[in-house]
Amino acid sequence: MAGSAPRYPVTMWSVLLALGLSLGPHPGSLSRSEVLVTGTEVRHGFRFQALTLIETLPFDLDANLVLDEAELGMGQRELEAYIAEHYRLYAPGSDEPLVGEVVRVQAFIEGPPQLPTSAWIEVERSFPLERELAGLRVEESLFEDSNPQHIEFLTVAWEGQVGLDQVFQYDHSSHEF
Repeated sequence: MAGSAPRYPVTMWSVLLALGLSLGPHPGSLSRSEVLVTGTEVRHGFRFQALTLIETLPFDLDANLVLDEAELGMGQRELEAYIAEHYRLYAPGSDEPLVGEVVRVQAFIEGPPQLPTSAWIEVERSFPLERELAGLRVEESLFEDSNPQHIEFLTVAWEGQVGLDQVFQYDHSSHEF
């Protein structure tokens, strides 16, 4: 019909996001990490729900519940600082966290455009080391302030070895491997 307003499909995802923000932290807040220790480098890749980040940091400038590349780009320093403060890796016996850098930040949506299932952010960090690690301590408190029910699934693997799994929740946020 000419002159009518454009129609946007209402998806289950958009309704759930809107309800989640209006009722406080959304249930089922999840993140997934993989730490790979290889020789003199540690790689940490993880993904988390975009909605969880929106609940935590003021990145969604247009309030559409989607983080685009521009919004992530403008908030990248704040995101990097938040991650460095809330996801720390330590060498055995050290009280100082390993120093690394974020090498990639990317937003993506799972599922077909007509019915997306969830929006995610992927971050990859690199930690160069002076010598190989004999162990690793992980301290994680991502998103606890904004969503105490947040759950982090972590796998840590040394090169050529099967990964060791750990689940982090509000009352359990440190583990030694």
